[in-house]
Amino acid sequence: MTALPLIDCTIAQNEKLLLKLMTSKDSSLFADLYCSERVMTYISHPVERRKISNSFNKAIAFNSDSFIKRCFIVIFSKFFGCDVGITGYTVFESEKEVEVGVMLLENFQSKNFAFETLSLLISLVIERYPDYCVVANLDHRNAPALNLVQRLGFDCIVDGKFALDNQKFLNAMINFD
Repeated sequence: MTALPLIDCTIAQNEKLLLKLMTSKDSSLFADLYCSERVMTYISHPVERRKISNSFNKAIAFNSDSFIKRCFIVIFSKFFGCDVGITGYTVFESEKEVEVGVMLLENFQSKNFAFETLSLLISLVIERYPDYCVVANLDHRNAPALNLVQRLGFDCIVDGKFALDNQKFLNAMINFD
């Protein structure tokens, strides 16, 4: 993983992916994800198209905060030459936790993008918040997501909430390469 300065909005990259801070240019991608019933199945109700602009503006405001507590990040595939989804994290200071997540456009699901994206994001989060626990919250019916967090080294701590075991994560990264 190579961490780059936020000047060009690039947050991290590897041979396959570029993670970049979401900007006002990404409204179409945001709408395609958050308005999709299929993408939102295990997350929440899809946002109505007429209300998406307000949701997007709130997300951009989070990214504009000088001390980012919530960060929305666009996933760019170098192979396909296009944006494939959004990932991000939310910092919960009182719990000393950082929640991570990923959403992919339907055409890019089940192609290992989620694993590669979260590998990059988790590495970045561990570097930025070394004393915090990395967590993921999932719907127990979402079998692909459950498999993903297991592959990444998360352990279930309560129904639907998973905490990263850093050693298991490091082992997953070694075995993945």
